[in-house]
Amino acid sequence: MGKIGNQLIVGIDAADVADELDRLYCYHLVTFCWASGMGVRLEGQAIFLLGDELAEVADENLAAARKLAARVAELGGVVTIDPSAFVPRSPAGSLTVPDEARDVAAILRYALEQVRTALAAYGKLLDQTRGRDDLTHRLLASLGRQLAARETDLEGALA
Repeated sequence: MGKIGNQLIVGIDAADVADELDRLYCYHLVTFCWASGMGVRLEGQAIFLLGDELAEVADENLAAARKLAARVAELGGVVTIDPSAFVPRSPAGSLTVPDEARDVAAILRYALEQVRTALAAYGKLLDQTRGRDDLTHRLLASLGRQLAARETDLEGALA
């Protein structure tokens, strides 16, 4: 973003915002990899119940990562490019794969846990950017809304 665009950010350091956005970027890349990898490991009924859904989750997370990376660049920051740093930088902090690739409930519980962790990180950054960085705030609200919808879907599937 140019000089005038960055002057719209008040009361918050653009570098700190960029760093937090990078953490969310890493979360979305980790989730992309998890959903893609889990999708090809599915067995039994899980193939039919989750295959298309995991492909959709992967696509959504890659798109979210791209949007976050663009905003980080606008803020003058850089995104993490070392794949080995994605998990530690992510708000989730860890990545696991259920023992059974056919256990639909275990896969959904893990996904729900990760979505809730991300939503908490989104909520924190939304609070920090409210009234201080409207462009970032709007982006976070949009992506957070998608995550909240995913949480509702997962809760419904587990009910």
